[in-house]
Amino acid sequence: MKIAPGHEPAESEEIPTWRAWYMIAILVIIYTFSTLDRSILAIMVTDVKADLNFSDTEMALLSGTAFAIFYTTIGLPMGALADSKPRRAVIFWAASFWAACSSLIAFSTHFTQFFLSRMGVGAAESALGPAAYSMISDRFPRKRLSGAIGVYSVGGIMGAGLSYALGGYLLSKFPEWKHVLPGPLSGWPAWRLVLLVTGLPGVLLALLIFTFPEPARRRSRHHSDADWRSFFRLIGGDKRLFAQLLIAWGLIGMIAIGISAWAPTYLRRAYGLSPVQAGAAIGGIIAFSGVTAHLVNGFIVDWIASKGYRDAPIRFFVVSALIATPFVVMGFLVHSLPLFLFGFAMKNLLLTPITGYASASVQMITPPSLRGRAGALFLMVFNILGVGFGPLTVGWLTDHAWGDPSRIGWSLALLTGVCATLAIILLVTIRRRFIARIALEETAAAGDLAA
Repeated sequence: MKIAPGHEPAESEEIPTWRAWYMIAILVIIYTFSTLDRSILAIMVTDVKADLNFSDTEMALLSGTAFAIFYTTIGLPMGALADSKPRRAVIFWAASFWAACSSLIAFSTHFTQFFLSRMGVGAAESALGPAAYSMISDRFPRKRLSGAIGVYSVGGIMGAGLSYALGGYLLSKFPEWKHVLPGPLSGWPAWRLVLLVTGLPGVLLALLIFTFPEPARRRSRHHSDADWRSFFRLIGGDKRLFAQLLIAWGLIGMIAIGISAWAPTYLRRAYGLSPVQAGAAIGGIIAFSGVTAHLVNGFIVDWIASKGYRDAPIRFFVVSALIATPFVVMGFLVHSLPLFLFGFAMKNLLLTPITGYASASVQMITPPSLRGRAGALFLMVFNILGVGFGPLTVGWLTDHAWGDPSRIGWSLALLTGVCATLAIILLVTIRRRFIARIALEETAAAGDLAA
């Protein structure tokens, strides 16, 4: 739906300052190391399995489910903190804790220790997204929000790419460096050393959050209460809109995280690549296509919205998914390394780099006083489906549906095709509701400006 000329509600046209973009830059750095800590296990699946005798299903539980349990259940309380407490302090303490837990994984000797440490990482990292989204929404007007959150989301792609490239490099080099390592570390398997040296720096990086001031919170006369009753009243007012919007983005999360968790293993099993080769191939594609997409796609959505299309996030995703999905599926079904790499690039360019405009779409239909909780709800659903079930679905299909580790490509293709199709259907069928909700929020914002 396009807005008729002259009928668009008045809205603040403030231009973000360099301080706003500096805040984004610091948040990108912290998000990068957050994603590095959560994702680096993917490049080491084969090595951890060999050392601790875990199955594909157990590795899927550690890669996804263990992280997702607390990431999702603690997320909403963290969103409430972001709505009521200094958000910089919330991020600092959370970043310090997840860095410590990530380092502790290096000392795990059995499944339970590993699982509990991953849960700790998930619990702490659940605070970053709601607090970051809330601060960005206070610094940037609605018409520039998709681009701003898109830039922030680059941190996730950079962290994922770094986890493959740096993880693969360190995994291959630590055996050569054993003679210079101190004491008992010289006898450690390489995967333990990788976890230790990538986790510890996060404690120092967390201090960067205090190099910019806490943004002033936006307030709305129409929704001034930042409490749970107001939040659940908001969600209950249009359950279908929020449910389908959040589930659709979560289904794409299943594709994004499921492929990210298993792509290195797929390359090693299907093509015999070494950890360095697999990490370099995947990390290189992510570094180029993923970063480019997150930087550009959000601004494209903002541009579409500036032409009067309130449903810009939905329009952009549906077209992108229809173009990319066939190539991603074929990349796993046809035994051709160039085709896989092209499909993987299409995934990172068009299908899965949704975090910026998807999270912005939730912020757009939420009053300012409740955006921390709304951001937490988005991340909760995204990660219940994406982190909790993406890797697990692939591992379960490979172990139980096919019963053959070499069929992992079939599992990844099925996950991609089914989830992308369902997401398109869910979004297309709520497009008019989304437009109506945006119009309601714009009218409320116009009333606040007039007052």
